[in-house]
Amino acid sequence: AVVAAFAFFGSYLLLKLINVISPLRVSPEAEDAGLDLSEHGEEAYHLE
Repeated sequence: AVVAAFAFFGSYLLLKLINVISPLRVSPEAEDAGLDLSEHGEEAYHLE
């Protein structure tokens, strides 16, 4: 149980630190547009 608690809190603190430096989530606008388009500038699927 001690190892599990250490791993949980260690991971939690690392993710919080990373989130301060570089946000882990994209903006709602980028999410609505699609991550392929907002991150790479291309559409993955051309669905009509």
